[in-house]
Amino acid sequence: MMRIFMIVPMLCLSMAALAADSFDLQVANIELLQDKNIQKEVKITTAQHSKLESLAQAYNNKTKAKVEEYQKAKKGIDGDFQRFMLQQHDELRTNVLKELSAAQLKRLREITLQAVGPRALLDKAVAKKVGMSDAEFTKFRAAIVEGDQKIAKIKKQVSDKIRPKYANVQKPKTKEEAEKLQASLNKDLESEMHKHDAEMKTIIAESEKKTAAIVKKEYLQRLKALMGTPFLPPKSSAFAPKGNGKG
Repeated sequence: MMRIFMIVPMLCLSMAALAADSFDLQVANIELLQDKNIQKEVKITTAQHSKLESLAQAYNNKTKAKVEEYQKAKKGIDGDFQRFMLQQHDELRTNVLKELSAAQLKRLREITLQAVGPRALLDKAVAKKVGMSDAEFTKFRAAIVEGDQKIAKIKKQVSDKIRPKYANVQKPKTKEEAEKLQASLNKDLESEMHKHDAEMKTIIAESEKKTAAIVKKEYLQRLKALMGTPFLPPKSSAFAPKGNGKG
């Protein structure tokens, strides 16, 4: 994105479990636990929920204090700031995952893969798990990055064209005015993006063609198996699965 294991006498008997736990710890996305529907699916207990809330609050307090420190000193984001934030996130992730049982961790990993879909193969741990070679992984990643960069370039062109129109707009005085202004900006950005639909479609098709030539059918079948039972959240959930491992 992994676990405390049996000591020497049980080592041979626990090798399979060790590998599974390690993979789950590498892949599980703790951000998904913010969704109450996923908390329910993972079977988070009341005690666990309280503990996770406490961990999140401690994280928020530390990061907020660092932001305020930099704002007070009128310092821009630098390497030290980024390292601090990354360290805090890593510590939060480690502490959250420690609170989960093996079964809960596995289910969170399954839902994580469902949320990402076939792009989960961009994670080296996932690619290795399904049997993808280093050479295949490198080619797959390059194909995805190439397509993403082309799309990002289009989005930047659209942003550079639309955002200047809002540069001199009076700063909103209320939350309602801010929301209205943001909605207007989003609408203009979306409208401008639609003018590039054909170009975007071509880029996506080219990317899919390249990745299809790299990702073997058995890799997708194994990925689907790693996703476990499909999580079908209610419409109110923020969770939106990207695919089941099929092409």
